[in-house]
Amino acid sequence: MYNFCTYFDSNYISHGLSLFKSITKHSEEPINFYVLCLDEKTFQVLTDQKNKNLIPLKLRDIENEYSELLEAKKNRSRIEYYFTLSPVLPLYLIEKLQLDLIASIDADLMFFSSPTPIFQEMGEHSIYITEHRFREKFKSHEIAGKYNVQCQIFRNDKWGLSCLKRWKDQCIDWCFDKFENDKFADQKYLDEWPSRYKNHIVVSENIGIGVAPWNIEGENISIRDKQFFINHKPIIFYHFHGLKIFNKYLAKTGLSGFHAKLTSPVKDLYLNYLNELSSNAITIKKKEIRPGNFGNIRLIMSGIKYRDLILKFS
Repeated sequence: MYNFCTYFDSNYISHGLSLFKSITKHSEEPINFYVLCLDEKTFQVLTDQKNKNLIPLKLRDIENEYSELLEAKKNRSRIEYYFTLSPVLPLYLIEKLQLDLIASIDADLMFFSSPTPIFQEMGEHSIYITEHRFREKFKSHEIAGKYNVQCQIFRNDKWGLSCLKRWKDQCIDWCFDKFENDKFADQKYLDEWPSRYKNHIVVSENIGIGVAPWNIEGENISIRDKQFFINHKPIIFYHFHGLKIFNKYLAKTGLSGFHAKLTSPVKDLYLNYLNELSSNAITIKKKEIRPGNFGNIRLIMSGIKYRDLILKFS
């Protein structure tokens, strides 16, 4: 059985359900999908799904287990507190449930093929991470971290636990949405992992794992038998970071921020995700937890200029 975990609040319920269903659809093995619910509405909606493989967890239970979280909660924004939870959730599941292996993933992913290659690539190692793989002209973005906190796997052994506990302590001590003293949120801490954990860690080399706006430019995206490929290798999952949905008819991909083109196959990739989000839509008043620099009108105008708008996806 594959064990996955993620966290989200009621802003991301449709994303989380789409992620869960995509893994369930493509996995040859049964899965457990643990979700740390960041508000009561999320917990209620997921409980109402009545799916034994979708396991909602309450935030207060984890805060009771790690009381130092409550002190950290006092000095950071909501999104910064969410980042602080990144190492805490997989550590909690390993320690509380004695899971042998836990894959911690972002809620804005969607799987397009089997997750098995991820676990095969990890093999018997203790830790698994993925690079951003920024294009050369965007290497300066590595100020926020060479590795992306989108898919980490930890084994319940000396090295996996050591890594998680150290990361947890680091995030509780400092986890802010800015670059400072070679730190950035929960993510920059991963830069030291390959040298610190050496033979116990795997950095993914599978180009189909972690496809995203920052690494899709210049790659050959194609479709064959309803399967998406990158350079003729199956896309395992795509990270829909930066996707802005204005309404059920209009969305901005955010690809232009990384000079990536909205080709026909890439558009189909996004349409698949947008239609899935629509089918799992939960009507909830949205809360802005990480304010951007631009209003919707400016974003739409930018989308028209750089041709990364998608129309009529539902």
